[in-house]
Amino acid sequence: MVWHFLDDLSDMLAGWLDFDTYSGYSGRSKRVTAPDLAGLDINDARYNAMRAGVKLDIVLLDPDPPATRGFVAKQDPAPGKDLRRDATVTVWLDFPPQ
Repeated sequence: MVWHFLDDLSDMLAGWLDFDTYSGYSGRSKRVTAPDLAGLDINDARYNAMRAGVKLDIVLLDPDPPATRGFVAKQDPAPGKDLRRDATVTVWLDFPPQ
């Protein structure tokens, strides 16, 4: 929680001061690589997306999912694609039979 606050604060200050212009260094790349999320459960997919610097849009393949953990069946954009930081990766969750 504190890490997210500090990260948001640094982004706000960098934008407010136009840190890139004054220092030539932003501290974070503006481009990231889409992570490979296929086959991961939703918790691991969220974690890997956060670490990669992208946001997740989650689509349920089953409109009435069972009480089991969902796994990423597919994603768009594909793993390895060059993206801007904070871009959205859409993942489709499938739920294994019980």
